[in-house]
Amino acid sequence: MAEKTQITKKQFNDAWYKRIGTELIAQEKALPQNFNKARFTQNCVALLNDKPELLEYGETQVVVGLVKGAILGLDFFMHECYLIPYGKILNFQTDYKGEIKFHKRHATRPIVDIYAEVVREGDVLTRYIKDGQHTVDFTPKMFNKAPIIGAFAVCLFKDGGKMVEVMNIDELNKAREKSKNANKGAWKDFTSEMYKKVVLRRLCKHLDFNFDNDEQFKIYEEVMAIETDPEKIAKADVAENANTEEFKEI
Repeated sequence: MAEKTQITKKQFNDAWYKRIGTELIAQEKALPQNFNKARFTQNCVALLNDKPELLEYGETQVVVGLVKGAILGLDFFMHECYLIPYGKILNFQTDYKGEIKFHKRHATRPIVDIYAEVVREGDVLTRYIKDGQHTVDFTPKMFNKAPIIGAFAVCLFKDGGKMVEVMNIDELNKAREKSKNANKGAWKDFTSEMYKKVVLRRLCKHLDFNFDNDEQFKIYEEVMAIETDPEKIAKADVAENANTEEFKEI
């Protein structure tokens, strides 16, 4: 039986630089304006060196996931998005701060700031209307590790306007229950960040966006739905069970 050829780190890096670079050139029209392909490629190669277990899912799945990040203008190595294993499927998933970056960049109504916070027992959250606008006052208890009871998101516009969204823990958990990874992965390890992402997404449904191209819009819609849409989850399960091909190594 022939021994498996070992490649050096330089050969590995060179191969992935070429593979990612080739795909980015092929997807040139779908990339954001002024996208830095060289920096993105460098950070992707650094990611694959840091997380070689991703390669177990095969070259095709890795490249498809990386390109989705490129089209949205998000960086994997800066933790603005991730490739998350689920069975035999490698899912592309955005991070809370990645979504903030994307929404600020593409909102048709210019945004000064957009953020979300979780509310814990002992914190004080007051919602009221001032000058015709919904707003909140939030006073968190110092070093509070009590159970989460809700979350809120705020969007501040350059024209002085404001948008607020508030969700209690029951509403947050209903969204969590629809996720295929409700009790593992990011939901288990970064629960508060996921709650913040849920309330942020609900707020952003009321915003209008100016996408660079149709492919970007398509991936954005997919990302916004895949974690909480039962139909999307069912399709992902079918795809996972149907995936019987052997993994391809680069």
